[in-house]
Amino acid sequence: MTLTPQSYDLKVKYRPGVDLSLADALSRSYLPETTETLIPDLEINEVHLTTHLPISPEKYVEVQQATAADPAMQALSSIIQPGWPKSKEDVPIAIRQYWDYRNELSSVDGLSFSAQRLIVPHSWRKEMLDRIHESHQGIIKFKHRTRDILFWPVISD
Repeated sequence: MTLTPQSYDLKVKYRPGVDLSLADALSRSYLPETTETLIPDLEINEVHLTTHLPISPEKYVEVQQATAADPAMQALSSIIQPGWPKSKEDVPIAIRQYWDYRNELSSVDGLSFSAQRLIVPHSWRKEMLDRIHESHQGIIKFKHRTRDILFWPVISD
């Protein structure tokens, strides 16, 4: 590296900072670090999980009530919030079917989600399938649409 500049005749001159048209990176004064949180993480998740659902506000409340009335969904929500146990045997039998999806599950505003898909309470599953069937989109579009917005463990099979 010291041999490379030998072929050039270099002259190094000092210039005060006021004479420089652009300041170099080392002469810039950095701002003090701030600890202010502009957007809490939980609010970001709530916006993304609940706003994409194609559901009316009335149905949204009904699904919340059905979720609150379903013991399995309540057990699921109570496991999601604090974190899953280390082994599957420590999970209540009613929700062991969700074990394979445990890393994708979240709970927001009284509803449970697998990734961005709403976990439908057991009492609403038949009604949801009937509503999607009403659109007469064909089996491929029906399955695709259902898997995009709704979830329960055997729906993927």
